[in-house]
Amino acid sequence: MTAEQSESAGDLHKSSAHLLENLLDPRTSRSEEANHTPFNRAFDVDIPLFEWYNQSEQRLRLHQFMTAMQGMDELQKDDGITTALNAREYVL
Repeated sequence: MTAEQSESAGDLHKSSAHLLENLLDPRTSRSEEANHTPFNRAFDVDIPLFEWYNQSEQRLRLHQFMTAMQGMDELQKDDGITTALNAREYVL
């Protein structure tokens, strides 16, 4: 499993499962606070996501997240998708 898949399958999916609950809660639905997110609800933490990632016990998650972001950066370059997926060899 790639870092991006691991990140997506773990933290993001768990957080997205709490999206509706977060939107329906008057305390968090219109909040601009960085600790009023579906992530906070999913992981039962009261600190912003990146503060949580910077905790020593979350180093693996931070590494996975950073690797996934670097991969997305590579895909967004002009020919990133064709290069990353070797799509040129499949084009007639």
